[in-house]
Amino acid sequence: MLSAFLLAAAASVAAANPTVTFDTSMGSFSAELYLDRVPRTASNFVDLAKSGFYNGLHFHRVIDGFMNQFGCPHSKDPSSTRAGTGGPPDGTFVNLATGATETRSNGGNIKDENISRDSNVPYSLSMANTGAPDSGGSQFFINVAHNSNLDWFSGGSSRHPVFGRVTAGREVVLAISRVRTSNDNPAAPLVKREAAVVPIVMRKARGGTALHQLQEFPSSASVCSDRQLMAMPPRRRVSFGPHDEHDTEESKQEVLPRQGAQQSYARGFMASSLAPALAAIFTNPVEVGKVRQQLDKQPASLVATLRHVWQSHGLAGLQAGLQISVLREASKSFFRIGCFTPILDQLHDAAQGPAPLYKRMAAGMSSGAIAAFVCNPIELVKTRQQAEHA
Repeated sequence: MLSAFLLAAAASVAAANPTVTFDTSMGSFSAELYLDRVPRTASNFVDLAKSGFYNGLHFHRVIDGFMNQFGCPHSKDPSSTRAGTGGPPDGTFVNLATGATETRSNGGNIKDENISRDSNVPYSLSMANTGAPDSGGSQFFINVAHNSNLDWFSGGSSRHPVFGRVTAGREVVLAISRVRTSNDNPAAPLVKREAAVVPIVMRKARGGTALHQLQEFPSSASVCSDRQLMAMPPRRRVSFGPHDEHDTEESKQEVLPRQGAQQSYARGFMASSLAPALAAIFTNPVEVGKVRQQLDKQPASLVATLRHVWQSHGLAGLQAGLQISVLREASKSFFRIGCFTPILDQLHDAAQGPAPLYKRMAAGMSSGAIAAFVCNPIELVKTRQQAEHA
């Protein structure tokens, strides 16, 4: 159960990005807000938290291996069928980076801020929306996998701009994503007189002195009462990823699968080996010719060598060792390409941004060494078969 939410924003002389600290009964975690990259989105979040909008809301959607979603006013009642469909009230707030007045309208939505190419890497904070342009408001999610298919610049229909990242306490975020759920609604056992199940709840949001130092501009955003929030008209569900029983038919058509979370290493291995295996059909005659040239004391040109093999053994000669050649190419790419990402994941935390060159080189050399070790016996068998027909 999430027992408290503490917002503490720190401003430095260099106008550093504010930091949000989430204090929960499962532990604390902190997140940097990208005020320097997406000032409108970050300022919207700070304004809502300062106004107390998030008080008493529940995490209405938690999916292990995908994300934790939060921020719907209807989630004050976790059993409500409207949980996940709401947003903040219309109003205005101040852009903390520029001092300009920003507007929330059409159901509390803000304009999309698709300007920073930050990917939805693990532990990044990203805006939820209905899939339509300018439909984000108060709901956001914390990625626990690299969901690149949700990037606004990915070319797909899902466009979710990142506006922050968890900088400390990532194990807490991961633990929240793994709580027991029912239809993606988080539940944690709470023992009273009898065993009960209650969702994760954010009870209170308050700001510290550092927050007021950052907010030099007055905010004119209106704040609705609980009754007003619950009386807001239903909207299309703010959702993405796998469907749940509450998703409407309209939203199901717009939802993309969680490619980043569902794609396994095994599928990556198989995909990386298919094309080189097919290419071996066309490159195998050249391999046969090279073996013949290596055996001849006075080798002829490659064209002349291939002509001789054709005249002596026909197509069977040119494609000698084809099966083992296909196996070699598939296996080599299977390990060289397929092992690259898992090794790089061990060397580098994707939440820290792109991996530096030396780590990518280390992952490449390691995967290449694995491929060479595994495929060398296959190479010897292939050469032996091709030499017999040369």
